[in-house]
Amino acid sequence: MVVTHGFPATRALKAATSTIPIVVAVVADMLGTGIVASLARPGGNVTGMTDSVVDLSPKEVELLKQTLPGIKRIGVLWNRKSQTASTISKLSQAAAAESKLQVKLLPVDNIDEVDAALDAAIRDHVTAVVVVHDQMTVEYRVRIADALVRRRLASTAGSLWLVEAGLLMSYGPDQTKMFKRAAIFVDRILKGAKPADIPVEQPSQIDLVLNLRTARSLGLTIPPTVLLRANRVIDP
Repeated sequence: MVVTHGFPATRALKAATSTIPIVVAVVADMLGTGIVASLARPGGNVTGMTDSVVDLSPKEVELLKQTLPGIKRIGVLWNRKSQTASTISKLSQAAAAESKLQVKLLPVDNIDEVDAALDAAIRDHVTAVVVVHDQMTVEYRVRIADALVRRRLASTAGSLWLVEAGLLMSYGPDQTKMFKRAAIFVDRILKGAKPADIPVEQPSQIDLVLNLRTARSLGLTIPPTVLLRANRVIDP
């Protein structure tokens, strides 16, 4: 059996074997990316957890507007090499346009391009950035958070891991809990269940997490209406 995380690794494993069971701890859209035939009956040798970040872009934009009432222009930073990140970036752009916000696109091919992308955002008067999370942005989350704070850019993402690293806020499922839940799939398969027959699960809770340390660094005061909705506040 193999336990994996993210679309690129899952796609590679699925291409490599149709017999070894594969348990996915987190993939943003297992159905839309074709990893499984359906959530209820995956078919094949893959099952696990899929999060719902592809559906959360409008809420992320709404929370940014509520936190920064005067915001007019946002950036969308994503890894251009990630199929899922590219999909989510388009949804974020659409959500911003629906909210009457101007959008600066900030696609990057690797972490070394992030500083230049954020400098371009500053030149275009961007005041907040949606960071689309994937393997790259998670791996380099501290570096990205530092780059955003240095430029006094507010930020949001769909991953708790990024706000723990220093982004201003996140709105999404707790992926750490999803990894723990993956152990249940492993246990069932080891006891004889087939991946094809184990339904893919989605997170039961979406959390708003705020980093007040970052807010203070940016000189921001989180409005009470946003603060009261937070499931967790990071304030060491």
